[in-house]
Amino acid sequence: VIVKLSGNGVPKEIDSHVLSANFTDNEDDSADDFQVTLEDRTNALTGGWIGERKRFLTATIVQQNWDGKDKKLKCGTFEIDSVDISGPPKIVTIKATSIPYSSTLRMQKKTKAWENVSLKGIASTIASKNGLKLMYESSYNTTYKRKEQVKTSDISFLKKLCNDAGQILKVTSQTIVIYDEESYD
Repeated sequence: VIVKLSGNGVPKEIDSHVLSANFTDNEDDSADDFQVTLEDRTNALTGGWIGERKRFLTATIVQQNWDGKDKKLKCGTFEIDSVDISGPPKIVTIKATSIPYSSTLRMQKKTKAWENVSLKGIASTIASKNGLKLMYESSYNTTYKRKEQVKTSDISFLKKLCNDAGQILKVTSQTIVIYDEESYD
């Protein structure tokens, strides 16, 4: 497992400290999750970065010497939502999710009237306002005369629109992905 952390004062070399890692690649309607457990007997991993906001990690799983080559699975970019320390011996557990807490995507309830706009247009606006990219992988793009988002987070509103339109919504690697499940089957 190759794990890279970003943020102020984060340790650069942590791969040699990995005890275990768990990657959950949800198909739809749930965020992808990544959790890594590290040993820290030398206190090299703890510091002021733990309390910082907007900490991210990228993760890659490497299957070494698979048919004579290394195979890599890029898990994506995740925002760290918790760092737990236990011990002795000192163990650091980092939990991260693909839907950033630092954006308003899931935490802020919003009220807005959307008029004369398509599903892709709504998704594009929501992605842009939350610092994410949009990957729209469907030939189906319904148009709405009017849709109301009433005291609902952007992700909940978009999830409902996608479900009603028979589309799958996924957030991964700082990208909102909307696709037609039947085409991807």
